Amino acid sequence: MNEALLMWVAGVGVLATLVLTTVVAVRRSRREAERRHQAAAAALELAQREAARAAAERATAQQAAADAEARRQAELAARQETERRSAAERAADAEARAALEAAYREGEHLAAERAEQARRQAEIETRLENERCARLKAEDEAARAAERAAETARRAGEQAAREAALEAASRAAPVATPAPPPPRSRSPEETLVMVADDSKVVRVKTSRLLAQHRYRVVLAEDGQQAAQLIEQEVPLVLITDVEMPH
Repeated sequence: MNEALLMWVAGVGVLATLVLTTVVAVRRSRREAERRHQAAAAALELAQREAARAAAERATAQQAAADAEARRQAELAARQETERRSAAERAADAEARAALEAAYREGEHLAAERAEQARRQAEIETRLENERCARLKAEDEAARAAERAAETARRAGEQAAREAALEAASRAAPVATPAPPPPRSRSPEETLVMVADDSKVVRVKTSRLLAQHRYRVVLAEDGQQAAQLIEQEVPLVLITDVEMPH
């Protein structure tokens, strides 16, 4: 019986050892599984982190590439805009130069036309002035000739009148009464000459010519002024234009 008990105790001890061994093995297996699970989780977390880092790096690289492409596109657009503005400025400068040259040529043409018109006008005025001066000279010569003829006729008439008076007096009575003196001729200083002309040049030149011969001269620029001056003093001679205002 003791042997059976010992055997039973030994069996129980072996069984307990087996159970204990099994429990230890199970615990070790569980611990190993937990370590493997933790290692796998850590590896997975590390892999996720590496993946996230790689994704972030790829995103950063893609963003950098996108930024570089955007900068390149912006630089290209800026360069194209600069070239477009330069071309527009060159075209505007060319148009401005063309317009300036055209205006300069037009100005030269207008200046040449005005100079030609001024020259023609000066020639016309000179010709008219020469014709007027020639007419005035001819009129002055004609007036002088008429004055000389009138003076000659007057003297001849006075001489004939004196001779006729002497002859009549000698026939009428033995003692002849003296004949009346001939009318006294006026000197240039006593002769008032009016020059009425709307041309200042004619008035000035005619008045200078008459003043050289010591005549008294009064000037009128139109008919109304001449009439007013005649009311003040009647001139002996009136030199007037054919066509004149008022």
